[in-house]
Amino acid sequence: MIKDSIDFIDVDKFDKSHHDVLFRILNSRKYNISHDRKVNYEDHILFVKNNPYQNWCIVKNKDSTLGCFYITYDNYIGVSLINEEKSIYKNIIAKIFREYKPNPKIDSVRRESFCINSNPNNIILQDALEEIGLRKIQVTFSSL
Repeated sequence: MIKDSIDFIDVDKFDKSHHDVLFRILNSRKYNISHDRKVNYEDHILFVKNNPYQNWCIVKNKDSTLGCFYITYDNYIGVSLINEEKSIYKNIIAKIFREYKPNPKIDSVRRESFCINSNPNNIILQDALEEIGLRKIQVTFSSL
């Protein structure tokens, strides 16, 4: 059963194999929120080395890489899978909720709970989030 064999490997920002895996995951994504262009490898390495996340992990199932996730200091979680499957999203997010706790609430800065953003076209992720009991709290628009 996949939920019993999911491992979280902390990203080592100086490990080339982590750079490569994260780059492969980034380029396999169908849906993006924070960028809409292909990222070159050198820019990717700079981003990884300047890791802006509180937690960033590669997600593995035995010898297979499933994807990665990050948790920001503002309690946002981002999950990227190589092959999108609702059950994998659900298992990864459930494990994140078991193993990590959100930072304390700061009024007008961060919520007291974790939040997960989704590209509006990523129906698989949205269905997974609803099935595990998360509720929609906002819809975001961009000027671009």
